[in-house]
Amino acid sequence: ITQLVGNGLGFIIKIFCLLLILLHLLFSLLLIRQTKLMLRVVEAKISPVIYLIAVIHAIYSFFVLIWAALFL
Repeated sequence: ITQLVGNGLGFIIKIFCLLLILLHLLFSLLLIRQTKLMLRVVEAKISPVIYLIAVIHAIYSFFVLIWAALFL
């Protein structure tokens, strides 16, 4: 019985972690949108770099979600 309870608790924790990582992915996509809006208002030489950082962040978040789904 303790093994069944331990496995159930571990499964709940894994699902919770995946939900938090999914929430972070949604945040990173929102960050891309906000960056686009900001770049329309504020134009600078570094603007493409800022947008690139936001996109890399979203891609990294996606791969972390995939990795966690496969290996957690």
